[in-house]
Amino acid sequence: MRKIKLLHIQLLPLLSGAQNMMLNLLKGLDKNKYEIYVLSKPGGPLVEEVKKNNFHYIPINSLRRNLSFWDVIAFIIMIRIFRKYRFDIIHTHSSKTGFLGRIAGHFARVPKIIHTVHGFPFHQFQPRYVRKFYQAMERLASRFCDYVVFVNNSERELAIAKKIVSLNKALTIYNGIEPPDINILKSSMKTDNFVIGSVLRFCKQKNVINTVKAAITVCRVNSKINFVFIGDGEELNECIKIVDDVKMAERIQFPGWQTNIFEWLIGFDVFLLFSKWE
Repeated sequence: MRKIKLLHIQLLPLLSGAQNMMLNLLKGLDKNKYEIYVLSKPGGPLVEEVKKNNFHYIPINSLRRNLSFWDVIAFIIMIRIFRKYRFDIIHTHSSKTGFLGRIAGHFARVPKIIHTVHGFPFHQFQPRYVRKFYQAMERLASRFCDYVVFVNNSERELAIAKKIVSLNKALTIYNGIEPPDINILKSSMKTDNFVIGSVLRFCKQKNVINTVKAAITVCRVNSKINFVFIGDGEELNECIKIVDDVKMAERIQFPGWQTNIFEWLIGFDVFLLFSKWE
């Protein structure tokens, strides 16, 4: 019996939340039923993970995070790839590849097109014209797919209220994880202090610089509190410098990118996430 050819599309080859949730979904599929492909910009840890799980990988070098002329090239390449492989289902992630992939899939006559919203590209901190532009783009792209999946119900309700997605296409499916065996986990932190921790991307959205400055203030007031910020991103080095300048590196730690997150989490007394928007 012919396998169902399934393609998942990511923008960046990272192992952040959207990519990890995708991998969890793909690992749970019946390999005898599905032939699984993943497409993204090449060169990151996602590529290694995809190949390790024996999924097919397709790179598109012209994919860029910011809007540019390269988007036109990526769009044309997607149409060619979809027609070549004759996928039965494509499932897009992130805003840019969600826009390009859904419309390209429609032109390539892919039978089933699904998009997951891991967070809209518009938010209250943007100028009004920027918000309206991104809303219009999302509204257009939603016409070229069968379903739009939301990982929280509030964004689904927002999309329906603003007529970005029609009611019959909008689904809420919450993210999930496989629970760890707590009995065999050991914390990576050895301290008697009260530990406040976070796992995040070091970017403007996560408001990490203000969070780190607040952590410094707390440490000055209370010597029994430590902070741990796990993750990577464009603002990591700036955060490290801020902490180093006040000589608090022992109290405020930046372990970087970690894969054993559960072992860190059970060492936290409080989990902190102070994002500007989510």
